[in-house]
Amino acid sequence: MMFQRVFWAFKASISGFKHCRPVLTIDGTHMYGKYKGTLLVAMSCDANNQIFPVAFAVVESENGDSWPWFMACIRHFVTNRELCVISDRHGGIVRAMNEVGSNWEEPYAHHRLCIRHLASNVHTHFKDIHLKNLFVWTARQHQKKKFDGGFKKIGEMSRDARQFLANIPPEMWSLHHDGGYRYGTITSNLAEVFNSVMKNARYLPITALVQVSFYRVNAYFVNRRETSKLRLTQGHEYSPYITDLIEKNREKAKHHIVTPFDLGRGIFQVETGCGGSPVVCLRNKSHGCRIDLIC
Repeated sequence: MMFQRVFWAFKASISGFKHCRPVLTIDGTHMYGKYKGTLLVAMSCDANNQIFPVAFAVVESENGDSWPWFMACIRHFVTNRELCVISDRHGGIVRAMNEVGSNWEEPYAHHRLCIRHLASNVHTHFKDIHLKNLFVWTARQHQKKKFDGGFKKIGEMSRDARQFLANIPPEMWSLHHDGGYRYGTITSNLAEVFNSVMKNARYLPITALVQVSFYRVNAYFVNRRETSKLRLTQGHEYSPYITDLIEKNREKAKHHIVTPFDLGRGIFQVETGCGGSPVVCLRNKSHGCRIDLIC
């Protein structure tokens, strides 16, 4: 009998992922040594914006069969909820995310591209670091006027680059068009970072690799549980990441002027220090600049 594939996900990861943002970053990396193949990983992030390992697999290679199989395993063993999946442009992933009946196609899931990978593609095609940097800036913009301005400049620098990007659905790479499904995650770095953590383990037999992944994941969870317990005893309500984010937003917003329009429906106008005046609807978690609000 010949080994082909194996999938695994730990109970603590499956249970904990229910409380994470509905975002997965996925990636694959080669195995080394005697045992060849490819390690596939699916990662999310916790309340402190740290790596949250979700699922793993060892497959024969990244291809049009192995990626759909891996994603089907996630649906069967881990979660059926609506998710955003961030990845590179590998054909196997594209196939998995568009396969009818897989529960990974819209509206059950939303495929988004890693902006860093796409920026690398732009640089490979057009050999212009300034164009690459402009693309990254444009992709990160929430406001329509800033996105439109950046996209116009891309066209002025290179018509071919503009057409290259126009051929990719904008929601795949633009935060302005994303609809909030990314929750601000723009790259698949989380998955790549964990793959780098597992680098030495990729020389091991499959059973040893699974064991190493267990101890790494366990170490993450034990450390974070103790850190969280300590913060709670100290009277902190939120994680350090969220606390810092709230403070930064509070500092940024201290010069804003808020005018209530409809308290019952939670509609306000916010005049910013930059001259903008978007209308905010708390009920719909949205406003005129299309930056989704997280409650």
